[in-house]
Amino acid sequence: MNTHSNKMDDLSKQLVQASKRILELEERCRLAENTFNAMVRRNEALAESIPLGIFTLDREGRITGSNSKLNQLLRWPSSDTLKSESVFERSALLEDCVVDQL
Repeated sequence: MNTHSNKMDDLSKQLVQASKRILELEERCRLAENTFNAMVRRNEALAESIPLGIFTLDREGRITGSNSKLNQLLRWPSSDTLKSESVFERSALLEDCVVDQL
């Protein structure tokens, strides 16, 4: 019976250690998420504060965001309206606006 009790004690200790490790990892994830969100907010503020038009794309060429200066310069709707549109679909508009700006 003593062997069984020792095994239960060992398993109990392992369970406590695993629980502590999970709590530590959850805290690290929360900290990483907070840091990431702060970086996103900082980058968005930077993009909005510069006098240049900026947009971001995904790998398929779809617009994922733009700053208000780009929307203003190219007379585009808000970036929310543009999301999921491909720059290739907007290329004629881009060419027209760039030529108009020159």
